[in-house]
Amino acid sequence: MANRNGGDWQEETYQKIKSMREKYFPELKAFYQILEARMNREYSLPQQQRLQKARSRLK
Repeated sequence: MANRNGGDWQEETYQKIKSMREKYFPELKAFYQILEARMNREYSLPQQQRLQKARSRLK
């Protein structure tokens, strides 16, 4: 980035990051929570059931 007057570029970068966070964070958080719930459900199964389930997916 070219060196602009003072910290203008820093402020622009900060505002861009802030804007992107406001736009995308809620959706990413919801996606993460879905994945977390699936992983918790998957790993709450005994290991033998997890292995059988994985094998059936490969067939």
